[in-house]
Amino acid sequence: MVPYTIIWYYTIHRRCLCTRQQFFCMGGLSFLVVLMPFSCSRKISAMLILILLFQRPTCVLSFLPPLTHAFNPRRDALPNPPSCKEFNRVSSSVFTSDKDDDITDGMDDDDDDGRIIDFDSRRMDIVRKLQNTYYRSINDLDYGRKSGDEESYGNDICSSGKTAKLDEATGRVLNLPLWRVGWVETPGRRNCLNVHEGQYTHMFENILSRSTASERGDDDGLGEGPLYFGHLYLPGGSASGRSGQGKYQLKTWQQELYDEARFDLSVLNTYKGNEYVNDRSAVVGCLMQILDHVRMDDGRLIILVQAVERFVVDEIIQTKPYAVANVQIVLDDEQLPWSKSTNLRGGNDVVKGGNLSSDNAKRAIDENICKYIRGNAVSASFYYHDYEFDKPKLPISDNRIVDDKSDKYISKDDIPWIGISKLLPFARYSTDDISLERANEKRDSADKSLIVASDGFAAGVPPLEQQLQDGGILWNPFPIMASDVVIRRSQDLSDCDSLETLLWLALDDFCRATRFVLPEEISCLIPPEMDYLGITPKTTLSPKYPKLRRQRRLSYLAPSLIENLDVGKGMRQVWLNTPSTRARLRGALERFDHLNNELMGQFN
Repeated sequence: MVPYTIIWYYTIHRRCLCTRQQFFCMGGLSFLVVLMPFSCSRKISAMLILILLFQRPTCVLSFLPPLTHAFNPRRDALPNPPSCKEFNRVSSSVFTSDKDDDITDGMDDDDDDGRIIDFDSRRMDIVRKLQNTYYRSINDLDYGRKSGDEESYGNDICSSGKTAKLDEATGRVLNLPLWRVGWVETPGRRNCLNVHEGQYTHMFENILSRSTASERGDDDGLGEGPLYFGHLYLPGGSASGRSGQGKYQLKTWQQELYDEARFDLSVLNTYKGNEYVNDRSAVVGCLMQILDHVRMDDGRLIILVQAVERFVVDEIIQTKPYAVANVQIVLDDEQLPWSKSTNLRGGNDVVKGGNLSSDNAKRAIDENICKYIRGNAVSASFYYHDYEFDKPKLPISDNRIVDDKSDKYISKDDIPWIGISKLLPFARYSTDDISLERANEKRDSADKSLIVASDGFAAGVPPLEQQLQDGGILWNPFPIMASDVVIRRSQDLSDCDSLETLLWLALDDFCRATRFVLPEEISCLIPPEMDYLGITPKTTLSPKYPKLRRQRRLSYLAPSLIENLDVGKGMRQVWLNTPSTRARLRGALERFDHLNNELMGQFN
C-alpha cells in the first residue's frame, strides 16, 4: 500500500505537469499495482515514480481547469475572427504553447519542496486577457467605422450589441438585458449584487463594456447615459429557468394573457406557510440602474444598483445566453394624462388646461393614440430620476484595488461589507434640485398633450394599462380579513392626499408602540404640513418636488417596513403589480391599522 499511496500523492500534487489523460492513466496503473505481488509492485512503483519525476508539460493550457479546456481558445475556431494587431498581440501571449512563455515561469523540475503554485491566480490572468479581448466595443478595437470594414468581425466577439435605451416616443426601453432571479425589487430600493453565474457575468460584462468606452470619451455617444438592466422575478432562479416547465419560461404580457395555466390556483397567488407566493415567472419587473461596480479576483462582479421604474415585458428579443427584451414602462394610474381620477395632479399641483374633463378622459381610450401620450409621460418621469436617486460609489479605497494595467479587481477579504450596507436598502434623494424645473415642465407638457390628441377622437382599443388590469396582470392588493381592521376601500377615500395623511398617522403610532426609528430615506417623505408628528425628519424634500411622486415613493417604501411580519411577507410582487398609488397606499394603511390594533391589544 505504501507505493500505491506515494504514487497517488505525487500524481495529485503534480497534476499540473500532465494532461488529463495522463492523470487518469497513472491513477489506473497505480490501482493495478495493489493487485500485484509485493515484489512486482515495488519495481513497477519505482518506474511510475520516475516517469512522473521527468514528466514535462507539453502545452501551457494543460494545467488549466476543465472549463478552460472546454473553451478551446483557438483563433480559427472563433466566428468571423478579427485581424487587428491588438488581437494578435493578446492571442500571442495567451494561446501559444511556448515553454518559455511568462505563464510557465517557475515551473521547473527543481520545485520539489512541496510548494504549491497558485494556479487559480494564473488562470484568472488568462481569463482577464480573454475578457479584455472579448468584451471590446467597436471603438475600443478601433476597427469598423475608422477602417471602413464593419463586417470583418462578429458582434459576439466585440460585444457591440445594442445598448438598452429609452424610446421617448412610446415609453419603451429597447434591448433591455434581463436579470431573472428569485427575489423581487420595487422602485426606490437599492441593492448590491454578487454576480457569479456564467450567463449573468457575461451579461453584465457586455453592459459594462459600453461604459468603459464612454468614460474615455471615444465611443461617439454609444455608451452615454445610465446603464440599465431589467430585474424580473423567477421562482427558484436560474435552476427553474433550465427546468423547461412552461410556468417558468419568459413570456410577454400578451402571451401571459392567453395562457390559461396562470389561472391554476395551486401555483398562482397562494401561501407557503405565512408567505404569499406566486410560483410563476413574472412579466412585470423593475428597471434597474447600475451605479458602480468592481471585479473580484476570482472573476465575480460586485455591482451597486437601484430600482427606478417598473415595466412589463412587451417583446422578447433573445433568450440565450441571457434574456433580452423590449419592455414598456408602466406608470401609476395617477401619472397617466387620461386618468379618470379626480386626483390627477392633486392639490395645488393642478395645471391650467391639464385637469381633464370626464368627457375628454373617456374619449381618449385608444391605445394607438395613448401610446404616444404615454411616451411623453414616461419621458417626463425619467427627468425626475436625477433628483430622486443619488449616485453613490462603492466605498472601496484605491489602496485595496489591485491594478494589473488592464483591469482593476479586489479580493473578497477587502470588500467593505459594513460600508456597503450603509448604502442599502433604500435609495436616497439628491441634494441638487436643479433638474426639477425641467422635469416639471416636461410633466406639464405631457398632461396638455392629451387635450390636443383627444379632439375629434373616438373610442377604440383599450389602453395598455386597462388591458393589464382587465387581464389580471395588474391587480389591487387583497384586504386584511380581520375583525379589528377597517376596510379602507369601502370608504370614500379616492384621493392620495387623504390616504397619505392617514398612513403617516398609522406609521407614527407604529413607531411609538415599537420604538422603531424610521430610516432617513422614508422619514424625508413626511409632508411639510404634518410637523406635529413624533417623527422628526433629518432632511426635507425640495418644494419643487410634486407631491404625487412623493406619495408614489411612500407607497412602495412603507410596506417594506413590515416585510418580515406575516401581514407583509412575500408581498413585493403584489405591490409591484398594483396599478395605482392610491391602491398601494390603501393596502399599506390597512396593514398598519391591523398591526397597531394588535399592539394596542397587548396593553389592554
